[in-house]
Amino acid sequence: MNPRTESAFTNTVAPLGDALLESFSRAERVDMAVSFLMETGLSKVMQALTDALERGATIRMVTGTYLGITSPFVLEELLRLEGDLEVHVFSGDVSYHPKAYIFHGPDCDEAFIGSSNLSRSALTEGVEWNYRLRRSLDPQSFDSFQAEFDRLFHRCSEPLTGEFLTEYRRDWKKPPIRSMPRKGVFEPRGPQISALNSLAATREDGMDRALLVMATGVGKTFVAAYDSRDYKRILFVAHRIEILNHARAVMASQ
Repeated sequence: MNPRTESAFTNTVAPLGDALLESFSRAERVDMAVSFLMETGLSKVMQALTDALERGATIRMVTGTYLGITSPFVLEELLRLEGDLEVHVFSGDVSYHPKAYIFHGPDCDEAFIGSSNLSRSALTEGVEWNYRLRRSLDPQSFDSFQAEFDRLFHRCSEPLTGEFLTEYRRDWKKPPIRSMPRKGVFEPRGPQISALNSLAATREDGMDRALLVMATGVGKTFVAAYDSRDYKRILFVAHRIEILNHARAVMASQ
């Protein structure tokens, strides 16, 4: 499967996530309209998104907060990113349920329209149907989707700000609706993602030591194990064998 040439993405043969990563690598401008932003989905595209911003790409997002499925930790991570990124939150008085990823560039004016929100399951293995619409083949439809995104961005949403995030985080409760994890697979969530991203940024700044402080139950063992997964040899010191077993299980699942 070549993610650059496929048009239909059901995740059975052609995962949408692979195609999005490939399009991110070529795009000069990206517009995303998704109902929900989840930690697993952000982790899937974070590096591609960061790389695009670093090379000067413009990225705009419109997401929603219905039922609290969009995690405040995801919004916090987006606010931290540097570059030409604008994140808006839908503020209309009707239901908001689009899943659209629009890419612009010298050879990639294309839109992915379908059923996948920004979550790992929706981008990799969940039962989803998405279609790549190329402007070169159907400019009228492509321009219609682009015009609707512009309307949502400018007229039906509000910019994500620190003040909005503080209020949303205060009232937010983890929703009971969760995507089913793959058996035996551990993935970062919430503050774990923030911690891992902070550690990565520390290394990029040239530091070779870091102190990470997290409250009980937040996931220190997971963060330590996941952050160490690319090393060949690791000294893991803990006061209980259960912690060492859990760390081994996390690293073995990657």
